Amino acid sequence: MVTKKDLQQLEMSLDEFFEYIVESKANGQHEQAKMLFTMMSEAQRKTFFEYVDEAYFYEVDNDEFVSEMINFRNYFTL
Repeated sequence: MVTKKDLQQLEMSLDEFFEYIVESKANGQHEQAKMLFTMMSEAQRKTFFEYVDEAYFYEVDNDEFVSEMINFRNYFTL
């Protein structure tokens, strides 16, 4: 679980931590992205996917974006 103390030490909010994970994945830092993801509790992971869905996939209206959203989730959960 990522605690408030962890976030204070990293000097970021939970949303910024989520964005750090997304950016790590986008920049090809796959081990880092997955390690950061595994640090989170199940509740935080759920909130992370809700954040990503809202920030990146909120207007999903075609098969390409739906597929991309599914692939993003699978990246972290498979």
